[in-house]
Amino acid sequence: MSLLEPPQDILSLLRGSLPDSVANADADDTSGAEEILSYVAFLAAGLCEVQDFTPATWVDALKPYLEGLEGCRDEGIVEKFRTSAEMAVMNVDDADSYGDHEDGEFEEVCNIKFK
Repeated sequence: MSLLEPPQDILSLLRGSLPDSVANADADDTSGAEEILSYVAFLAAGLCEVQDFTPATWVDALKPYLEGLEGCRDEGIVEKFRTSAEMAVMNVDDADSYGDHEDGEFEEVCNIKFK
């Protein structure tokens, strides 16, 4: 049982990046998966807070904890989680959000990214 509630938005992104067997772990699970997921969500929230989305940093910080969970030894899980967290935090739109327009059809007026 976690004493603090992890950031729910980050935790849901983490669960979306994990295999179904781990993502749907019960709070009553004796393997400790829920506590590990909560801790990883706290670590990721800290990385998001300082806007550090360097892949190596995320792998170094999160992979040791995720390796303790069955089926989470693949670095691709951390990368998928990092990408989705970056898109959520930085409000990055994916290419599909602009519709079916040809690239040359419109002129981009402004493209600013504040840090």
